[in-house]
Amino acid sequence: MGDVAALLCALRSEDSQSRGLAEQELARVRGNPELLPLLFLAIDGGGPNAQLAAVLLSWEVPRTFQLLPAEDRVALQSRVLKSLEASDRAVVRSVADAANSLAQAIAANEDRLWVELLHTLAQLVASGQDLQREMGFYTASLLVESLGPRLGGTWPALVESVAAAVRTEQSCAIRTAALSVLEKLTEVEGQPAPDLTEACEAVIASLEMQGAGAAGVSAAAELAALRAMAESESSPLKAQLAARALNVAFVALSSTSECRRQALQVLPAIARCHGGSGETCKRLLTMLESAPRDHADLPDVVEAARQVAEYSCCEEMWQPFLQCLQAAGGPDVHRCAVGWQGVATLATSCVSKLDSAVTAVQGALQQTWQHQDFHASAAALSALEAIACVDGPFEVVVPVCQGLSTLQSPELLEPALLVIRQFMENATTDQAAGVLAEVVPPLLLLLTGPLDAQCHALETLTQVMQASCELYMDHSSQTAERLLPLISSPAPVGPAALEATGSLLRGVADVSVMPALWQSTGATAIAGLTSPECSRRKASLNCLTSLASVLPAAELPVAAVVAAANSALQTDDGSLAGVRKRYSVVGVFTGDMEERLAALRAASLFVAVCDDASLRTVFGMCNAVCTQVQHAHCTVRVQACRALEQFARNLGRADAATAQGCSGNLNVAVCALLNDPEARVVEEAVYAGEELVARAVASPGVVAALKAAQQGSAPCGELAGGD
Repeated sequence: MGDVAALLCALRSEDSQSRGLAEQELARVRGNPELLPLLFLAIDGGGPNAQLAAVLLSWEVPRTFQLLPAEDRVALQSRVLKSLEASDRAVVRSVADAANSLAQAIAANEDRLWVELLHTLAQLVASGQDLQREMGFYTASLLVESLGPRLGGTWPALVESVAAAVRTEQSCAIRTAALSVLEKLTEVEGQPAPDLTEACEAVIASLEMQGAGAAGVSAAAELAALRAMAESESSPLKAQLAARALNVAFVALSSTSECRRQALQVLPAIARCHGGSGETCKRLLTMLESAPRDHADLPDVVEAARQVAEYSCCEEMWQPFLQCLQAAGGPDVHRCAVGWQGVATLATSCVSKLDSAVTAVQGALQQTWQHQDFHASAAALSALEAIACVDGPFEVVVPVCQGLSTLQSPELLEPALLVIRQFMENATTDQAAGVLAEVVPPLLLLLTGPLDAQCHALETLTQVMQASCELYMDHSSQTAERLLPLISSPAPVGPAALEATGSLLRGVADVSVMPALWQSTGATAIAGLTSPECSRRKASLNCLTSLASVLPAAELPVAAVVAAANSALQTDDGSLAGVRKRYSVVGVFTGDMEERLAALRAASLFVAVCDDASLRTVFGMCNAVCTQVQHAHCTVRVQACRALEQFARNLGRADAATAQGCSGNLNVAVCALLNDPEARVVEEAVYAGEELVARAVASPGVVAALKAAQQGSAPCGELAGGD
């Protein structure tokens, strides 16, 4: 073994060539047990070499421990313990890492604790030297994290040492190291769980003593430890301790930014450990409402409100959060954001209360728009999205539509448009028509804005037109003027505009109205079926599907659509496919999959509306549709069920050869879908099965599977559809 001191110097050299040679030499000698005593000598020598030697020691100990004979292992342990008493903080930290690795190796290979290390740590945390006490706690935190419940017998003494340090230590570094041990103790899984009551009392008492002056790293660490104890499964924060913890957290809200951030995390943690106690959560809400108004803390305040609402008893907290929202006037965006976040979180659990809250929500939203605060507006949109997801009252979307033109931030525009789309999905025709005057002008204006805004506006406009149907006619001319120049634009605007135009013309339903738009849209969509861009092919299929519902059957581009749909249904979209049994395979929703869904929708409609002369051509899609039963994504299988239902319904219109050629595959596919592990697939497959039975072409396998599905039985296994 060469000169280790020279090697260490070379490793620290600024000369890249010398450093490179030294790294090669280090790679050669690593794992050699003879390197360990030389590293200890370098540590004893002090200086920069000692720090690097300590780092290398922490790397080498776990690699070489098992290679040493028994007597050398004992000597290594003794030498590591001695090095923990070094006077250089960087050296001791690296030696502590080595000691932790060595303790793990002893536990794994010899099935015992390194008792001598535990004794040394007890001496270090009681030492008269600050560095030794700090490093004692630091090493203890490493051991608690790595050995966990195996240290159970040491919990009482360790907790007592931590509590004593919190009460008496003046050094911020020592207090922080001790609190780190406390946080690690809260993460210990299994039994016995450490009793942290004494340490918890010490932390709360320390924060009470500091009062409103609590600040700095130490106070923030105490609050972080308090949060960790509140979140632990065996939380010591019960009764009186919890009340005191709430008080100190509230006082800390007036302290430095880091302490405020930690305090805002303590509040919901206490709500969680109290199991959603109504009184506790109401008090927490009061604290959040009256927290100091530092705008930088608003995201943390909103997150705290979300967690308090999540852990609360929703029935008891709905009204307080709603009152908080109603009381937010003027520039009080904190209270406004807190109220909105509570409503967003509780909406799913309080569906029955939404109808009576319409007026309050509408008024609060109008005030939120006036203030133009990003966080409050984002919380409001989050609440409205939650209300939309549970089919809440449509009236609450009216202020969103009215305020759309005033939204300045792109980050708010997208969620606002999403909220409108979600409400439109479940809106009646009259409801959708009632907001057209407010929502259409700003949407059309957005079509001249940035690219992202155009795309989101087109998607929303499509949803609005589909929901309002023929009642959109009053806005059709101005909409057509904006859409016509866009349908040939590059992706993503062009495809989105093409789909929107298809929805517009379906509502118009009269070729004599805006004939230029009909002609241009049809030609663009047919050309797009063979585009190299997936998004344009998908948009073309969707557009032609919309037009097919209103065009005369003789004018439908059947052959072009069938060719494009078959190609899309046979394209690898990146999802898994295979034999489906009693389990589900997750599919990734890709652009190719969206094209596949568009092809299935086209198949469903074209087989229903085409004339008899084109029916044989349309049935050319049947086999490709049947193969979708193996698709990994549930949404594809659901859409396949709907297409198969239409093919089954129109079997009677087909000629004998076509009907006979398709019925076998239809039976196999429908039988597989009736035995699908996803309930919503089975629900849709029932309709297809009933069509096969009604036309007297159902196989015994389909009949049996259909009967089981109608009776709510579990899937009956793999039945041969052609039996």
